[in-house]
Amino acid sequence: MTKYCVSEILCLIFLYLCSREDYRYKTLSVHKFLIFGCLGLVYVLTVDIVSVQSMAAGAGIGGVMLLFSRCGLNWLGEGDGWMFVVTGLLLGIRQNLAILCIALFLSGIYCLVGMLLKKYQKTDCVALAPFVLAAEVVRLYLI
Repeated sequence: MTKYCVSEILCLIFLYLCSREDYRYKTLSVHKFLIFGCLGLVYVLTVDIVSVQSMAAGAGIGGVMLLFSRCGLNWLGEGDGWMFVVTGLLLGIRQNLAILCIALFLSGIYCLVGMLLKKYQKTDCVALAPFVLAAEVVRLYLI
Protein backbone atom coordinates (compact mmCIF):
# COMPACT_ATOMS: atom_id res chain seq x y z
CA MET A 1 0.00 0.00 0.00
CA THR A 2 1.49 3.30 -1.04
CA LYS A 3 1.40 6.39 1.10
CA TYR A 4 -1.18 7.98 -1.23
CA CYS A 5 -3.62 5.12 -0.67
CA VAL A 6 -3.96 5.74 3.07
CA SER A 7 -5.08 9.34 2.62
CA GLU A 8 -7.48 8.27 -0.17
CA ILE A 9 -8.95 5.55 2.07
CA LEU A 10 -9.32 8.02 4.95
CA CYS A 11 -11.04 10.43 2.57
CA LEU A 12 -13.40 7.74 1.24
CA ILE A 13 -14.39 6.62 4.75
CA PHE A 14 -14.94 10.23 5.80
CA LEU A 15 -17.03 11.02 2.72
CA TYR A 16 -19.08 7.84 3.12
CA LEU A 17 -19.95 8.72 6.72
CA CYS A 18 -20.78 12.30 5.74
CA SER A 19 -22.91 11.31 2.77
CA ARG A 20 -24.87 8.76 4.78
CA GLU A 21 -25.66 11.32 7.46
CA ASP A 22 -26.38 14.15 5.01
CA TYR A 23 -28.73 11.99 2.95
CA ARG A 24 -30.68 10.78 5.99
CA TYR A 25 -30.81 13.86 8.18
CA LYS A 26 -29.84 16.77 5.86
CA THR A 27 -27.24 17.82 8.42
CA LEU A 28 -23.62 17.00 9.26
CA SER A 29 -22.29 16.64 12.80
CA VAL A 30 -19.04 18.20 13.96
CA HIS A 31 -17.28 15.19 15.52
CA LYS A 32 -16.49 13.61 12.12
CA PHE A 33 -14.78 16.80 10.98
CA LEU A 34 -12.64 16.93 14.09
CA ILE A 35 -11.67 13.25 14.04
CA PHE A 36 -10.87 12.95 10.34
CA GLY A 37 -9.39 16.44 10.15
CA CYS A 38 -6.93 15.68 12.96
CA LEU A 39 -6.16 12.18 11.65
CA GLY A 40 -5.61 13.46 8.14
CA LEU A 41 -3.53 16.41 9.24
CA VAL A 42 -1.24 14.28 11.38
CA TYR A 43 -0.88 11.60 8.68
CA VAL A 44 -0.28 13.99 5.80
CA LEU A 45 2.27 16.05 7.74
CA THR A 46 4.19 12.99 8.98
CA VAL A 47 4.28 11.16 5.65
CA ASP A 48 4.77 14.36 3.63
CA ILE A 49 2.61 13.50 0.63
CA VAL A 50 1.05 16.94 0.21
CA SER A 51 2.84 20.25 0.67
CA VAL A 52 1.68 22.59 3.41
CA GLN A 53 0.80 25.22 0.80
CA SER A 54 -1.37 22.76 -1.10
CA MET A 55 -3.08 21.66 2.12
CA ALA A 56 -3.75 25.25 3.12
CA ALA A 57 -5.10 26.15 -0.32
CA GLY A 58 -7.24 22.99 -0.38
CA ALA A 59 -8.68 23.84 3.01
CA GLY A 60 -9.14 27.38 1.72
CA ILE A 61 -11.70 26.10 -0.77
CA GLY A 62 -13.75 24.87 2.15
CA GLY A 63 -13.11 28.17 3.93
CA VAL A 64 -14.59 30.12 1.03
CA MET A 65 -17.60 27.79 1.07
CA LEU A 66 -17.95 28.44 4.82
CA LEU A 67 -17.90 32.17 4.14
CA PHE A 68 -20.71 31.81 1.60
CA SER A 69 -22.78 29.72 3.99
CA ARG A 70 -22.26 32.20 6.85
CA CYS A 71 -23.33 35.10 4.63
CA GLY A 72 -26.85 33.73 4.71
CA LEU A 73 -26.98 32.07 1.34
CA ASN A 74 -29.37 29.15 1.63
CA TRP A 75 -27.96 27.19 -1.29
CA LEU A 76 -24.91 26.01 0.63
CA GLY A 77 -24.72 24.45 4.07
CA GLU A 78 -22.01 25.02 6.64
CA GLY A 79 -21.33 21.28 6.85
CA ASP A 80 -20.48 21.22 3.15
CA GLY A 81 -17.81 23.85 3.73
CA TRP A 82 -16.32 21.91 6.65
CA MET A 83 -16.38 18.75 4.53
CA PHE A 84 -14.25 20.47 1.90
CA VAL A 85 -11.90 21.81 4.56
CA VAL A 86 -11.19 18.23 5.66
CA THR A 87 -10.86 16.86 2.12
CA GLY A 88 -8.54 19.78 1.31
CA LEU A 89 -6.32 18.83 4.25
CA LEU A 90 -6.27 15.20 3.13
CA LEU A 91 -5.84 15.65 -0.61
CA GLY A 92 -4.53 19.11 -1.40
CA ILE A 93 -5.88 21.80 -3.68
CA ARG A 94 -5.82 20.06 -7.08
CA GLN A 95 -7.74 16.99 -5.96
CA ASN A 96 -10.12 19.02 -3.79
CA LEU A 97 -10.94 21.36 -6.66
CA ALA A 98 -11.47 18.38 -8.96
CA ILE A 99 -13.85 16.81 -6.45
CA LEU A 100 -15.77 20.08 -6.10
CA CYS A 101 -16.18 20.49 -9.86
CA ILE A 102 -17.25 16.89 -10.43
CA ALA A 103 -19.67 16.98 -7.48
CA LEU A 104 -21.30 20.19 -8.70
CA PHE A 105 -21.62 18.72 -12.20
CA LEU A 106 -23.20 15.49 -10.89
CA SER A 107 -25.58 17.28 -8.53
CA GLY A 108 -26.57 19.70 -11.31
CA ILE A 109 -27.47 16.84 -13.62
CA TYR A 110 -29.40 15.10 -10.83
CA CYS A 111 -31.36 18.24 -9.95
CA LEU A 112 -32.08 19.03 -13.60
CA VAL A 113 -33.44 15.55 -14.23
CA GLY A 114 -35.42 15.73 -10.97
CA MET A 115 -36.98 19.03 -12.03
CA LEU A 116 -37.79 17.71 -15.51
CA LEU A 117 -39.49 14.68 -13.96
CA LYS A 118 -41.36 17.01 -11.56
CA LYS A 119 -39.73 15.36 -8.53
CA TYR A 120 -38.13 18.59 -7.29
CA GLN A 121 -39.08 22.27 -7.23
CA LYS A 122 -36.66 25.20 -7.48
CA THR A 123 -36.80 25.73 -3.71
CA ASP A 124 -36.06 22.11 -2.68
CA CYS A 125 -32.79 21.24 -0.95
CA VAL A 126 -30.63 18.34 -2.10
CA ALA A 127 -27.80 16.86 0.00
CA LEU A 128 -24.38 17.60 -1.51
CA ALA A 129 -22.31 15.02 0.39
CA PRO A 130 -23.46 11.96 -1.63
CA PHE A 131 -22.35 13.74 -4.79
CA VAL A 132 -18.99 14.54 -3.21
CA LEU A 133 -18.53 10.83 -2.44
CA ALA A 134 -19.48 9.94 -6.02
CA ALA A 135 -17.08 12.61 -7.30
CA GLU A 136 -14.22 11.14 -5.26
CA VAL A 137 -14.95 7.67 -6.64
CA VAL A 138 -15.05 9.08 -10.19
CA ARG A 139 -11.78 10.96 -9.58
CA LEU A 140 -10.09 7.82 -8.27
CA TYR A 141 -11.35 5.86 -11.26
CA LEU A 142 -9.99 8.46 -13.70
CA ILE A 143 -6.51 8.55 -12.13
